[in-house]
Amino acid sequence: MQRIGMLIGNGLTIAACQHFSNKLKDYNTHHFFDWEVYTPGESDVLFLNRLPYLQKYLLYLESLNENWQDDFAKVKNIIKHINNNKNKEDPYILLTELQHFIAIAFSTFQQKFINCNLQNWYWTNWFLKHKDEIEFIISFNYDLVLENLLDYCNIDYQRIGVRNERSGKYIFKPHGSIDYEIIDQNNKKVYIHYPINEAITRNNLPVKSLAVNNLLKPRKEVDIVLPDEHSKQINYCWVKPGYDYFKFNKIKFTHFYMLGHSYSKCDRPEVDFILDHLNPDLALIILNPNPTEALISKVKNKFIFHIENMV
Repeated sequence: MQRIGMLIGNGLTIAACQHFSNKLKDYNTHHFFDWEVYTPGESDVLFLNRLPYLQKYLLYLESLNENWQDDFAKVKNIIKHINNNKNKEDPYILLTELQHFIAIAFSTFQQKFINCNLQNWYWTNWFLKHKDEIEFIISFNYDLVLENLLDYCNIDYQRIGVRNERSGKYIFKPHGSIDYEIIDQNNKKVYIHYPINEAITRNNLPVKSLAVNNLLKPRKEVDIVLPDEHSKQINYCWVKPGYDYFKFNKIKFTHFYMLGHSYSKCDRPEVDFILDHLNPDLALIILNPNPTEALISKVKNKFIFHIENMV
């Protein structure tokens, strides 16, 4: 019997958008600023109209008349701006607004995805076939496509570090998730309204998972690693246990699947940590038709590996 580990990237979500294009045609995950995202509690107001710092900066980027390849490039520019102005308050409000926009945008996407019939999707069949063999999944995605798949296949799971999840196969989401919310400390309630007038971000607090019907409500804090950003939360109280589990338990996988991860430079330190702690005698399957030379160089001297298409 196989003992399967997985590392999942944005390729799974892209595959979902392609397969369910009739329902998800308006959700290109590389152009999320173009999505119709409405303000929590104000269903007739576009969310960007309640995020003035982000809206202003996006207009500034458009005024540069650069050929922006995708919204990842815009986010990279925003991150650079924030890092160059660390001693000022405004950039951190911009960061907070950006994090909240991403969370609500992908929650909006999620509301569409949960209405898709997963029955005949390739990945549904794959997870049904291997449901008893999967032992550990690392997902770099904020969305809940993976979780919806597991629910459909009746695979119980718990996300490492999430206080109100206690049983099932281990899922580790080091870059955060759209249904994570910080837990109130010392019974002190925090209420968020839009526009945001105070930066609440990167506080390294415990998290819980939200119910599906709360995904489009305001968050107190959004702990996510932004697209094309190096993680600032590797040592967070709900992230570090996942890497420690991987490091110290030394799971003896027979197969490890890298599903739709681009091995981007910003993620490389974390992915390398994972690869470095895999046993070298497993079968590594790279599910990406065009893996980077950097990834091939990383794995070729340690693993027997082969490359497959996503389907």
